[in-house]
Amino acid sequence: MTTKSTSQETLLLGKKLLDEGYGSLSTLNNAMQVMENVQVSEESTSRALALLIRSHAKLQGSSEGQTWNIENFNPNLNWITVLAKLDQVEFMLYDPMGLKILVLSWKYAHKDEPFPVGIFLQPWMHVRGQLSVLYHMVYASPELLDMNQTPTKKVIPEELIPILPISMRQAATQLASQQLNCLGLLEAIMDLAGTVASEDVKVLMDRLAIQAPELLMIGLAQIQPIKNELHRTLLPKLLNIFLIGHVNSPLVIRLLWHVQPNLLLEGFFEMYKKDPTSVSRILDIAQEAKIVVHILKTDVPFFTLDLASLAARRQNLNLEKWLMERLAKDGFAFFGECVNFLEKKCAIEMARQSGANVIPTLQLSMEVIRIFFRILSERPLPPAETAKLTKLSQLYTQLYPQLNENRGQMEKKPAGLSGEPGENERNYSDEVEEMVRLYFERLYTKDISASRFASVLNACRSSKDQRQANFFSCTTHTLLDEARFFSQYPENELMATGELLGLLINQRLIMYAQLRMTLKLILDALKYPVGSKMFNFGIQALAQFRGRLHEWPQYTLLLSKIEGLRGYPTIVESIAMTLKQLAQKDPEGKMMGLNTSPSSSSPKMSTPTMSNVNVPAGTGGSADTTAERSADAALNVTTLLQSTSKQSYEDPPDKIQERVSFLINNLSATNMRSKTVELKQLLQKSTWGWFSHYLVVRRVSIEPNNHELYAALLDELEMQHLTDTVIEETYLNIHLLLQSENIVKSSSDRNLLKNLGTWLGRLTIAKNKPIRHKDLSFKDLLVGAYEKNQLAVAIPLVCKVLQHAVHSKIFKPPNPWLMGSLKVLAELYWTEGLKLNLKFEIEILYKTLNLDLNEIEPTSILGKNGPPGISATAEKVASVTNSPATSQNSIHGTSNKTAVEEAPLQPPPMGMSNVLTSPPPATAAQDVRQDIDITPVLAKLQINPAIGQLMNQHPVIKATIFAGVSEAFSEVVPPIITTSANIAAMSTKELILKDFATEPDETRLQRAAHAMVQPLACSLSVVTCKEPLCSGIITVISANLAQNGLPEQLAEEIASTIANENMELLCIYIDQLTKIKALEDVDRGLAPAYASRLAYRKQQQQQQGNGEQFFDVLSLKGAPHSVQLPELLRPSNGISPEQFRLYESFDQRSFLAIQQQQQQQQQQHHQQQLQQQLSPANFHPEAIGHHLPPQQLPPQQAFIGSESPSPALASNSNLLNAKLEQMLLELDRLIRHSGISTISQLPPNHDICLLIRQIPLLVSQSPSPLQTMITFVEKVVLMLYQSTTAFALEVYTMFLQSLFEISGEVTKETLSWLIYADDERKYNAPAVSMLIRYELLPLEEYDVQLAKLINIKADSVIEFAANLMRICLLSQNPITFLEDHILTISSLYKLVQNDEAPATVLSLISDLKKLIEEPYKEIKQDMDCLELRMLLAEWVRLCQHPMATDDIFHSLAQRVMDTTKDEDCRCFFFRLCTETCVNHYLAFRSVSSLHHRRMIHLIDSFTKLVSAMVIEEKTSDKAKVKLLNDALSVMILVLSHHHQNRGVEFNQKPFLRLFASLFNEISKIRTKSIDASALITFSDALYTLQPNNFPGFAFSWLQLISCRSFLPQLLVANDNNGAMLCQKLITALLKFLGPLLKLQELPHATKMFYRGTLRVLVVLLHDFPEFLCSNYVIFAQAIPHSCVQLRNLILSAFPRVMHLPDPFTPDLKLDLIPESAEEPVFDQSYLDILNENGFRAKIDAFAENKDTAFFQVLDGQLNAATPTESEVDSHNADLLCAFVLYIGAKSAQLKNVAIAETPAVMAYNHLLSTLESEGRYTLLSAIADHLRYPNSHTCFFSAAFLHLFSRQSEVVKEQVTRVLLERLIVNRPHPWGLLASFIELIKDPKFWDHEFIRCSPDIERLFDNVSRSIKHTAVVNA
Repeated sequence: MTTKSTSQETLLLGKKLLDEGYGSLSTLNNAMQVMENVQVSEESTSRALALLIRSHAKLQGSSEGQTWNIENFNPNLNWITVLAKLDQVEFMLYDPMGLKILVLSWKYAHKDEPFPVGIFLQPWMHVRGQLSVLYHMVYASPELLDMNQTPTKKVIPEELIPILPISMRQAATQLASQQLNCLGLLEAIMDLAGTVASEDVKVLMDRLAIQAPELLMIGLAQIQPIKNELHRTLLPKLLNIFLIGHVNSPLVIRLLWHVQPNLLLEGFFEMYKKDPTSVSRILDIAQEAKIVVHILKTDVPFFTLDLASLAARRQNLNLEKWLMERLAKDGFAFFGECVNFLEKKCAIEMARQSGANVIPTLQLSMEVIRIFFRILSERPLPPAETAKLTKLSQLYTQLYPQLNENRGQMEKKPAGLSGEPGENERNYSDEVEEMVRLYFERLYTKDISASRFASVLNACRSSKDQRQANFFSCTTHTLLDEARFFSQYPENELMATGELLGLLINQRLIMYAQLRMTLKLILDALKYPVGSKMFNFGIQALAQFRGRLHEWPQYTLLLSKIEGLRGYPTIVESIAMTLKQLAQKDPEGKMMGLNTSPSSSSPKMSTPTMSNVNVPAGTGGSADTTAERSADAALNVTTLLQSTSKQSYEDPPDKIQERVSFLINNLSATNMRSKTVELKQLLQKSTWGWFSHYLVVRRVSIEPNNHELYAALLDELEMQHLTDTVIEETYLNIHLLLQSENIVKSSSDRNLLKNLGTWLGRLTIAKNKPIRHKDLSFKDLLVGAYEKNQLAVAIPLVCKVLQHAVHSKIFKPPNPWLMGSLKVLAELYWTEGLKLNLKFEIEILYKTLNLDLNEIEPTSILGKNGPPGISATAEKVASVTNSPATSQNSIHGTSNKTAVEEAPLQPPPMGMSNVLTSPPPATAAQDVRQDIDITPVLAKLQINPAIGQLMNQHPVIKATIFAGVSEAFSEVVPPIITTSANIAAMSTKELILKDFATEPDETRLQRAAHAMVQPLACSLSVVTCKEPLCSGIITVISANLAQNGLPEQLAEEIASTIANENMELLCIYIDQLTKIKALEDVDRGLAPAYASRLAYRKQQQQQQGNGEQFFDVLSLKGAPHSVQLPELLRPSNGISPEQFRLYESFDQRSFLAIQQQQQQQQQQHHQQQLQQQLSPANFHPEAIGHHLPPQQLPPQQAFIGSESPSPALASNSNLLNAKLEQMLLELDRLIRHSGISTISQLPPNHDICLLIRQIPLLVSQSPSPLQTMITFVEKVVLMLYQSTTAFALEVYTMFLQSLFEISGEVTKETLSWLIYADDERKYNAPAVSMLIRYELLPLEEYDVQLAKLINIKADSVIEFAANLMRICLLSQNPITFLEDHILTISSLYKLVQNDEAPATVLSLISDLKKLIEEPYKEIKQDMDCLELRMLLAEWVRLCQHPMATDDIFHSLAQRVMDTTKDEDCRCFFFRLCTETCVNHYLAFRSVSSLHHRRMIHLIDSFTKLVSAMVIEEKTSDKAKVKLLNDALSVMILVLSHHHQNRGVEFNQKPFLRLFASLFNEISKIRTKSIDASALITFSDALYTLQPNNFPGFAFSWLQLISCRSFLPQLLVANDNNGAMLCQKLITALLKFLGPLLKLQELPHATKMFYRGTLRVLVVLLHDFPEFLCSNYVIFAQAIPHSCVQLRNLILSAFPRVMHLPDPFTPDLKLDLIPESAEEPVFDQSYLDILNENGFRAKIDAFAENKDTAFFQVLDGQLNAATPTESEVDSHNADLLCAFVLYIGAKSAQLKNVAIAETPAVMAYNHLLSTLESEGRYTLLSAIADHLRYPNSHTCFFSAAFLHLFSRQSEVVKEQVTRVLLERLIVNRPHPWGLLASFIELIKDPKFWDHEFIRCSPDIERLFDNVSRSIKHTAVVNA
C-alpha cells in the first residue's frame, strides 16, 4: 500500500498541472499555488517535467500558440537527480520544443552551469526515451544547446586541426563546429543499436550517413572495439563513400590516418582485392591526403609494390631509392617479394596477351621494369635466385621487346635482358619447340625451301589455332635470338637463313622492334668484306625485300653508301630507282635526313646506326620517353667524366666507395646527423678529391631537387676545406661544359650546366662568398656568348647563379658586382631577336631579386659586335638613330585603306635606292636572306595628299621614302616569313600525318595540308612582322629625311604617317608571300607521305586490290607506338567526310578579314599642326629652324592622319554623302518601278534588297560613321514620310528597322524626333502606323505625348490622331488595340463629351462603339461598352506605370464598382473583359514576343482588377465570395463557348493564364474570413472544368490542380471539406485518364498526361500520404487494372508517423507486428453500392451465421448487375470489389477464428469456384488492393491470399501468382503488404515446383530474377 500511495503522490504534481492547464505556470504565484498541497520531490518533478514536455502544445481548452511558461517551474531541488529520473516509460521527446523545455528547465534552475549532457549519454533502462533526447541533441540549435561546449570528447579534437595541411583546415573547422562533433553522443547512440530501439537507431544512422558522413566516419572509427553488428556494417559503407569520391575525401582520409590507420589500410586492401586497377584511385587519395610514404611502409608486399610502381610511373616516387631502402631494411625477404610480384605481373600479362580472361590490373611501365631488374640484379644472390631472376627477365623480354633497346649501354643486366643465353629461354611447350626445330632441320637439309617455310609461317600467323600462333611466335623469336651466332653458321645454312629472313621482311611477318633489329642486323652484315659469308648473307636477305626499300628512305640512303653493293646490279638498280622516286618528291633531301638544320650549308651524314634507320609499322622514331631522357643524361655525365684531363686524386678502396654511395643514396633530412657521423669517419683528406668529383658529377649535376640536401650535408660535416674542394670541382666541371663542342646542340648538357650553376650559387653567393674573376667572369662570359651566338648556354647559367643573391646579405642589390651583371643581362633582354625562353630566364631572375627590368639601365657593351643569330635590324636602327634599338615600341595603328590614287606613284630607280640605303655588308655567319622583290608594293603605296604635295616639290623625299620602306622590308620580313612558314609546315605535317595515317589518297592529304598551313603561317608571319616592320620603316625614313635637311619632328611625322597608312598594304603582301613559302615547305615535308601512297596504289593494282589496308608508318614518329588503343580509337579505313570537312572548312581568312577595328581618331589640333609642318614654306631650306606663319592647304587636301580608312574618302566626306544620297534615290526609283504591291512578294535577291544591304557597308567606311548614319537616317525618314504607296512605306520602314539594329545612338536620335519634336511634318498617319506595325515606336511613350498634344489642341494633331487611330484600330487587320492608345482615345472621347470634336473624331468614336458593341447586340444593356473597355484599358495602363500607388488603384477600382452597380452589369463587365483578353491573346499569339508579353500583361491586369473589386466590395464577406464566383462563372462560360465552337482549334493557354493569375491575386488578399470560401469557390470551378467536360483544357486543368499554392491549401484545411474537394478532383482526374489508358497504342498526348498524373500522385504520396490512405478505395476503383504502377503508387501510401518494418526480415510474421491490430481509417462511401436492395444486411447476416444459402443471394446480386454482353468485363467490378472489402473487414474483426473458417474466405472460395477467369482475376485484384501498410486489413487479406493459394487449383494458383507478380515487376514504389505477402509465398519450397513457373523460358527467367533480387536484398539487409 505504501509503494502504491507513493507512486500516486509522485503523479499528483503532474496531474494537477495538467488539470489547471497552461495558466498554472503563467505566473510564479500560480506555480507556487499548484505546488503548495502536493509532494514536490525529485521523482514527482521529473514525472511532471515529462508531462510538460508531452503536452506543450494543443492542450484541451487552450488557445492557439499558448504553452507552458517553464521559467516559473523551478522548484529548489537537485536537478541532476531530476534529469536522471527521466529514465521512465512516460518520458519521450517528440519535437524540438521538448528539448527546449528540458534545457530551459535546467538553465532557470542553474543559470551558470552547463547542461549535464552526460546524464543522457549513460546507459538507460528506457532506451526509446533516451534515443529521443539524443536525436534532438544531434539536430539541436547551437543557441539552445551547443554540444561543442560540453565537457565531452570530440570527434575532431581542436589540437588536431593545426597539424593538418592548410588547405584542409577550413573544412575541418566547419566540421568541428557541428553538433555531431561529440564522440560520447555517437557512442551513446551506437550503444542503443542492440536494444529494442535498434530499428530507430538504424534509421538515424542512415540519415546521418547522408547529412554528416565525415563526422560519422571519423567518430565510429574511434569507437573501439566494435560494439555491434550495425557498427561493423556502417564502417565499411562509410569508408567506401570516401574511397569512391567525396568532396571531403582528403580531409577524412588524413584524419582517419591519425585516429585509426589500420581501418584505413584495411579499406585500401579490400578495395584493391576487389579491383586491382583501383590502385590508381588509392594513389590519388593518398596523394591528396599526403600519406603515400606512410602507406608504402606497411607490410603488404604485393599491394605496396603495385602502388610504388604506379607512383614511380607518375614520377611521384624515386622507385630506385625506395627499393634500395627496403632491400637494406628487409633484406632477402623483400627480394623474394619483389620477384613474386614480377612473376605474378608477368603471368597476368601473358594470359592477357593470349586472350584469356584475367583480372584487370595496371601494367608496369618499361622504366619501372628496368629499375626493378637493375636494383635486384645488383645484389649478391644465390645461384638458384640468380637463375630465377634470369628466367624472369627473359620472359619480360619476350613480352616487351622494347626492353632490348640500348642493351649495349647497360652495364649490369640479367642474362635474359643482356642477350646472353640462359636456361629455358622460351616458355613455349616442348611440342612447339620440337616442331620449330624440325622445320629448321628441313630447311637446312633442303627438304623445304625458304619460300615454302615463309608461306607456312604466314598461314600460322593469321591462324586462330593457338598452337599454330605459338609456332609462328616461337619461330621468329628463335630466328632472331640466333642472330648473335650467325657468324658461326656454315655458309649454306647461313644463306638459307638469310633468304628466310628477307622473305619474312618482304611479307611483313616481322614488325615493330623485331623489324628494327633485323634491318640493323642486315645493314651490319653488309659492312663485312665483300665475298665473306656474312656479306653474302646480307646480300641474300636484301635481295628478297628490295621492293620495300621505298618505305625506308634513310635506310636506302645508307645502303647506297656501301661500296660492296655495286657488284650486284639488281640491288643497285632497286636502290637507284628508289632514290630517284624520292628525289622527285623530295628535291632538297629533307626526307632522307639532309639539311637537318636551317643553318647547315651542306648535308652531314651521321654514323650509320639504328637511330638513322627509318622503319615501318611503328618502328620509326619514337617519342622521347623518360628512360631515353635518363639515358641521354647519363651519357652526358659519362662524357663529363671522360672530359676530365687529369685526375688529381686517388680513388679510395671499392668498399669505401660503395659505402659512401650507399650513404648518399639513403640520405634524407631526418637521418642527416647519423649519416654525417659515419661519413666523417670514411672521408679522409686523401678522399676529398674523389668525393668532390663524385658529389658534383654523379649527384649534383643530375639531381637538382637534392641540392638543398647535399648543401646541408656539407654544412653538417663542418669541413671547410672539403667544401672548398667541392667548389673548385664545380668550377672545373662548369668550364668543361662551357668548352664542350656539343653544348649548343645538346639540351641535356645545358641542363647539367644549369644545375651546376644553381649549385655554385648556393655554395658561394648564398653564403656571402665571392665568385672570383679568374674563376668565372659573368660579363666576359655573356659578351663572348653574344659574339659566338651561344647565349642559350650563358644566360641560363648566369641567371641560375645570380638568383641566390636573394639569400645573401652582401651580394644583394645594389651590390656593384651584381648590378654590373644584371645590366648586361638587361641589355641582352632589350636586344631584338633574343629568344623568348632566354628572356623568360632573365625575367625570372629579376622577379626573384624583386627588381624591375624597366628601372635598370642597360649597358651598351654589346652594340659594337652584333651576334650572327640575332637580327641585324637592331644594329642598323642603332647606327641611324645613335640610340639603342627598342623592340618594345607600341604597335602603330593601321587603317583599312584601299589604294585610291589619282596619279600612280612609281618607285625610284634602283641606283637612287642604293645611294640612299647603303646597308653594311652582311657577315659570313649571317643567314642568306631571301631576295624579295617589293616593287609591286612600292607602286601601290598610299601617300597622304599633304605628303604627296611635298613629294612633288621635292622628289628626294619620294626616293627616301621608297628606299626606307624597301630597306626595312628586306631586313625584317624574309627571316620571319621563313620561320613562320617552317613552324606552320612542321605543325601541319605532324597533325596531318597523325590524322591521315590510314588515308591512301595523297590528293586528299595535300588538300587538307594546304587548307591548314596557309592560315597558320600567314597569321603568324603578319603578327610577328607588324611591330618590327613599322618600327623599322619609321626609324630608317626619319633618319634619312633628317640627313637630307628636314627637321627631325617633321621627318618623324612623315615617317609615322607613311608607316601607319601603308602597314595594312604591307601586311597583305607579307600574307601572300608567306602563303607561297608555306605551301612549298609543307609539300616538301609531306613528300615521303605522297610517295608512300603512290607506291601503295601501285602495289594494290598489282595485287588486284587484295593487299593489306594502308597505314602510313611516318605517322608513328610523333607518338609512342607501344600504346594499345581500343578498337574504336584505332585508325582505320581512311577518314570520314565529316572529319575531312574540318580541314576543308579551316578558317582561311586573310589579313584583311582580321582587321575589324579602326584606330582612334587623332585630335584636330594634331591635324592642323601637321598641316602647318607639311606646308611647302616650312620645307624651304631657308625656313628650317624658323617659325613661319601657317599656310592653309586646300580643303580637299586636309590631312586626317590615321583616323581615315581611305585617303580618298577622308579627303572628301561629301563624296560619300553624295553617293549615299544617290543610292537612296536609286532605291526610291526601284520602289516606284518595281510593280510590287506588298513586301511579302519581294524576292530576297531583288535589287531593292541588294541595295539595302550595301548601304550600311558604305556608311561604315565613313571617317565619322555615326554622323553619316544620322544624316542618312534623316533622309530615309524623309523618304518614308513622302511615300504614298503601302509598299514604299513598308520598304522604308523595314530599312529603318535594319539601320536601328546597327546603332543604338541613331535609334535614340530618330525616336526622339518622332516622339518629342514639335514638327508638323511628322503628322503622317500612314507612315506612323507603319512604324507602329514594325514595333519601331514605343507605344506607351508615343501615346502619352500624343495625348498631351491633343489636350493642348495643337495644330493638325487632332485630325492626325483620329486618322492614326482609325488605321490602327479599325482597319481590316488591326495593328494594335485600344489598350495601347488609351490616353489618346480618352482625350478624343473628352472632346466628344465637351462637344469640341471635329467630324473625324465623332466618326471615329462612333465606329469604335459599334465595333465593341457588335458581339453584344442581343444583350440589352444600358451600359456603354466603350466606356467599360476604356476602364479596363486605364487599369491596364495603370498597372504598367512604375509610380502608381495603392490609393490610385483603389480609386480606379471603386470607379469600376460604381459603374457596374448590380450583378448583371458586373457579369457583363467580366464577360467583356474576359473575351477581350482571350481575343487579344489569340489574335497575336503567333506574332512577336513583345506582343505576347503585352497580352500576358493584359490578362494579369484584368485578374488584378477582379481582386481589387473583391477588396472594394464592402457589403459582406458573402458578397465578396459572390463577386469572385461570378467572375469565375463568366470565365467558365467563355471557355465553354470557345471550346465548343473552336473544337480542335481550341487554345487553352489564355484561359490557363486567366485562372492561374486570378488564383494568385486572390491568394494575396490574405483575409481569413474569405480564404476558405475562396478556396472552395476555386475548387468548385475546377471541378466544373474537369477533363471529362472539357478535354481540350485537360493539360491546363492538371497544371492548375497541381499548383503548389492550391492543392496543399486544400489538404491542410482543418475541416474535412478541403479533403473532400481534393478527393473529387483526383477522382475526376483518374476517371478521365482511365479510358485513355485502355487503348492498345497510347498517343503522345496521353503519355504526357499520364506522366503528369504520376507526378501529382507522387507529390501527394510524399507530402500527404494520409490523404491517399483514406481514399485509396475510391481511387483504386477508378484506375484500370492495366495501370499497375499508378495503382501501386496509391496503395503504397502509409501514415507518416508509422515506421514500416523491413519486409525482407527473416521469419517476419504479420500478425506479430503491433500495428497489425489497428483498424485502418478510410472513406466509407464505397458502401453505397452495397446498400442497394438490402444486400449489406444480408452480408451482415452471413457474417454472423455463415449460412451457405447466402451464396445464392451473392450470385444473384452479381448476375443481376451484369452489364450487356458487349462489355469486356462481364461482372460488376465495383460491386464485387465493395463486397470483397466489406466482408474482409468484417472477418478481420473476428478473434480466435481460423482463417479457413472466416466468412470472407468462405465467400472467396465460393466465388473462385463459380466465376470465370476474368471474374477470378477481378476478385484476386480486389483482395490485393488491400495489401498495404501494416494494419488489421493487410494482415487478414495477406493471410487469406496465402490460404487461397494453398487450397485452390493450379489455375487459381497461377492467377494468384500473376496478380502479385505483375505488381512487383514494375518500377517502385511497391505496397509493403504486397511485397511481404509475395516473399512469404515464395519462401515455400513447393512454390517452385508448380508447372506455370516453368511454362516458358521467359517466365522462368523472370521468376529467377525476382527470387534472386529478393534473396539478395534480404541478405544485404540481414
